[in-house]
Amino acid sequence: MKEQIGLEFEFSASLNQANMAEVLNRNGIVARATSQVSPQWWAVSRDGTIDRHANGCNQIELKAPPLRVQDLGTIRKVLDTIKANCDTAVNVSCGLHCHVEVLSWAVIKNVYLLWNHFEPEIISFLPMARRANGMTRQIRPRWEGIWRNVRNDHRPDERYLMVNSHCFQKYGTVEFRGHSGTLNYNKVKRWVLFCARLVEIAREFQTWKELDAYLKFYKPGLFDLFDMNGKTRRYLEGRKATHAKRGSTYGRYLKRCDL
Repeated sequence: MKEQIGLEFEFSASLNQANMAEVLNRNGIVARATSQVSPQWWAVSRDGTIDRHANGCNQIELKAPPLRVQDLGTIRKVLDTIKANCDTAVNVSCGLHCHVEVLSWAVIKNVYLLWNHFEPEIISFLPMARRANGMTRQIRPRWEGIWRNVRNDHRPDERYLMVNSHCFQKYGTVEFRGHSGTLNYNKVKRWVLFCARLVEIAREFQTWKELDAYLKFYKPGLFDLFDMNGKTRRYLEGRKATHAKRGSTYGRYLKRCDL
């Protein structure tokens, strides 16, 4: 996978952004207390949309510099360093946002088509709190208006969708907003691999009409089209089973610290 990726982690912590950046720098990870994304550093800033876990907690957004999929090991070091040096937690107000590089609106159109086609299965991998959330609105119920804009090379009117293309003009990426907040490296890795693979598939079709015809004629399954086997497939299928069970105990589920 050649695409660059970017990640945004939302969580609360016992360290503020300046102290967290200092800890990362002491451990050989270049970081700054800023919201400005840069290839040179990890950006640590405050995010007022996060619900505090307790008095004194700091609302943190951590942004990764552009990375390649093969560089995901860097993320493990950053997350391990943070968790080793302060108390952290996530709740239903937190998300993990994954940006994947796209080269054109033609690719973006195919990304939206793929997501819309498979959305019922994709959201089954996600917690209930992310499926009915004003910050991560589903594509399919709004498809007609979204597709009218995207098909004509315009971004959708709404930004807070499961798939967000508002970032394309500035960063050259499409953003996947659906995943719940987590500092668990395995969860991060599997979701990144899934999102990157979706964009990779989108690039394989020259036009949205070609992709649309393929989906309608062959009716491929998600994992068949994505050619996903092994650990990532088992992880996603496990998530689906877990969230299906939790649906009946949603109130207790909301109290979990790592979604």
